[in-house]
Amino acid sequence: MFGQLVQTITSDGIKLDGFLAASPGQKVWIVCHGVNSSFYSSSLLRELAELFSKLGYGCLLANNRGHDLCSLSFGTLPQRIGSQFENVAECVHDFQAWQECLVRNQMVPYGLAAHSLGAVKGAFWLGGETDLTQIKHFIALSPPRLNTELIADGSKKGLIFVEQLERARELCLAGEGDRIIRVRFPMPTWVSAATFADKYGSGHKYDYLNALGRIEIPTLWTFGSIEVTQGMKNFRNADLEIRQVSERDSLHHHRTSVIEGGDHSYTGVRSSLFESISDWLAAA
Repeated sequence: MFGQLVQTITSDGIKLDGFLAASPGQKVWIVCHGVNSSFYSSSLLRELAELFSKLGYGCLLANNRGHDLCSLSFGTLPQRIGSQFENVAECVHDFQAWQECLVRNQMVPYGLAAHSLGAVKGAFWLGGETDLTQIKHFIALSPPRLNTELIADGSKKGLIFVEQLERARELCLAGEGDRIIRVRFPMPTWVSAATFADKYGSGHKYDYLNALGRIEIPTLWTFGSIEVTQGMKNFRNADLEIRQVSERDSLHHHRTSVIEGGDHSYTGVRSSLFESISDWLAAA
């Protein structure tokens, strides 16, 4: 797949990079990564972009401000970004900037496909109160449910999570939200107190189940069978939860697909994933 490196600057001054393989007038899929990842490091998203190309679409592999563990943006002002310092709600600036980039280059923003936290961000953006979204289709690959109550479930790991969250909130109240802390659950990593408190301590603000009714475009939610049967609490039975809400509220434009034998990265089962996506697109 041939294309070119591109850049855009968000309305709040963050410079983002991407890879664009599309022609003027073409319908383009924006493909976005999850936590700690980037447009150039995910083999899953590269292969997904190749699928879109074979189906006749253009593709934009796009960074969001949560790319890599830690990075610097030299946009309007130098800023620390990356998964250690991001605020999930600010993703709206990232998606909007990429959409505007396509329009400037006389291309048609057609679909958004995003993995993991990127899919959570996509649901937050598309379920927002903006009328500026031009996206017509959404594919959410293995989004975790960011729901504070769900993660703090009273189990041993849930209690560890509560302790971590309390510590992060204390640092934020003390004006030390940028302090990097080590957390063990739900994802072992080093992250700023403010980012941890925002991502995991915002109640159900980022829980995509609460956005289903506000996402009005055809949407495919995919998961690996290992995730929804053996995964952590914020993945377990996610497909069933989406189906229940969709059926209850007559949201028939939402579909789910569970890929047998799939883990979070769909290792060894990507052909089945891509077949499911192709079938859904043909019928959407």
